[in-house]
Amino acid sequence: MSESLTPAQVAEYLGFKTSSIYALICRKELAATKVGRNRLISPAQLQDYMNRRGINRNIDCRYAPSNLAS
Repeated sequence: MSESLTPAQVAEYLGFKTSSIYALICRKELAATKVGRNRLISPAQLQDYMNRRGINRNIDCRYAPSNLAS
């Protein structure tokens, strides 16, 4: 997966609220890239966060719903 994810997509994937993802970004617990007014999370950034938190899932959106793969 080479596409970046929005905080809403990451929240859906992890089962968090979107506001929680923004809080993680604000506290620098989850790295994100600022593009204009938006924040985007790369698969590597999400995997790094998940590894540090002990969340054992592989990030592979090839077969994910279209809203996660775009």
